[in-house]
Amino acid sequence: NPACLDAAWTHYVLSDAGSEGSKAEIKGTGVSYMLASDPPHMMIIVPEEDGYEGLNTEPGGGQAWVMWGERIGRHIMIPIEQTGSEAKE
Repeated sequence: NPACLDAAWTHYVLSDAGSEGSKAEIKGTGVSYMLASDPPHMMIIVPEEDGYEGLNTEPGGGQAWVMWGERIGRHIMIPIEQTGSEAKE
């Protein structure tokens, strides 16, 4: 599948998470992936407010980074390098 969400991500996405200033409660650590996006990536979300300290906050360079900074629902974006027949030419 080009994308997959576990239970924690599904709860977050189906809540009012899409609205700015959302107060959606993160129920647990969640892992998801989006392989059809550009670039393909994994996403990790955690309930702890302090779980993101010291992580990069800017995308680029193929490194993991925190998306949405201080917003509820911030999460770690992890780029995935495609190889083999899936790789872009």
